[in-house]
Amino acid sequence: LQMGADVMVAVKARMQPTANLIDAINTVEAAMKAQFGEVRWSFFEPDNAD
Repeated sequence: LQMGADVMVAVKARMQPTANLIDAINTVEAAMKAQFGEVRWSFFEPDNAD
């Protein structure tokens, strides 16, 4: 969703539960924001079923 020059990204990803799940999500969000500077907000929901 783009709001002016800023972008909001919402992700629902199928992920295996692990002890490092939060670290993995934080790594993905940081990499996404580094590559796409216009991303201002990101919401990442891990899931293993619909």
